Amino acid sequence: MADTVSSPFTLRDIIKHVAPTLIALCLFIPFHPSLNNKIKSETLVFCAIILGYLLEHPVMFLADLVFKILSPVLQPFLKLLSMFFPNLPNQSTKKLAQKRDWLTKNWDYNKLFYSMTQEEREYIYLTGSYAEFYKLTSLYLIVYIILITSKFINYIYINYNNPDILNIVKVATNMSIPMIGGWETPFWSIFMLVFISFISSYINFINEYGVLFLENGQYVEFAKRYHREKGNIAKSIWGIAKKRDEPLSNIWLELYTKSENTDDESGFAFLGKTASDETGNFQFENMFSKCVGKEIRITLVNDGKNLDRIFFVNEKEIPFFETDFDPIIVKELPSSNNIYNSTNRNNTTNTVEKIPSKTNSN
Repeated sequence: MADTVSSPFTLRDIIKHVAPTLIALCLFIPFHPSLNNKIKSETLVFCAIILGYLLEHPVMFLADLVFKILSPVLQPFLKLLSMFFPNLPNQSTKKLAQKRDWLTKNWDYNKLFYSMTQEEREYIYLTGSYAEFYKLTSLYLIVYIILITSKFINYIYINYNNPDILNIVKVATNMSIPMIGGWETPFWSIFMLVFISFISSYINFINEYGVLFLENGQYVEFAKRYHREKGNIAKSIWGIAKKRDEPLSNIWLELYTKSENTDDESGFAFLGKTASDETGNFQFENMFSKCVGKEIRITLVNDGKNLDRIFFVNEKEIPFFETDFDPIIVKELPSSNNIYNSTNRNNTTNTVEKIPSKTNSN
């Protein structure tokens, strides 16, 4: 995405770099008594500013790795939370990243950013800063939970050979955890506080991630708006393949464009092929510029038969095409990653139907 010029130190810098690092220092410094008893508040803030910038990329890499590892545990948790928060994306972080990557390939964000006003860019950046703040805070909190829980378990097994529930409750009540500034608090109270904070932070991270990157997020909404106003913000051709309103998953689709330089008697030149995913969505990457202002043909290739749908690609219309292949009997591919054998197209029968461009806000 494009880089833009902005003020050297803004609210988003504090939210993104300083605040989560300050939280981390307050959580982990107390485990080093020599530092905890000497460090001053101004030193703490200064260290947070410096470390927040220096450690940004390695810490973000660590956060992605940790949440990827914890995804099988967090996924049922998100599904449960989605019952109480209907707008919360309840997919795994891997699925969310895949969806973000898919949506990103639809738009030219460099053109988009240079089309946006400075206020709109700052609005995007601020939302991204909140997403990163909640993500990093969630990371530090879950690491802190693991750390104090390991100390709790270690304390039990050092002091009790065969601990029972009463011993565990006694330790949870009596064991103290050091806090910043030299004071202490019971294990059970800090555990509950940090665990609730982690839940809240992780919910906010997932929510901000959706607000920024997913289907109705700010990037996509700004891209749609400027594409309709100025055109040529889209860079791919995408849509959904259906049969009687049911998605067609794992089927091969080919893209053709009207051309005078082709030997095909239909007048269409082959551009590329792709497979639909499990929800029927398909995407021809980086094909918008080759198709704009022309008729295109989207062909379903299935079991020795082709079924074609013809559309027109307008410069300022969203190149999303909902394509219904009702007359054909569809045999799904074993996997959308299979390699298509192009020689199969030599012995096919074609059914061509021209229908108006059916675009929507996707």
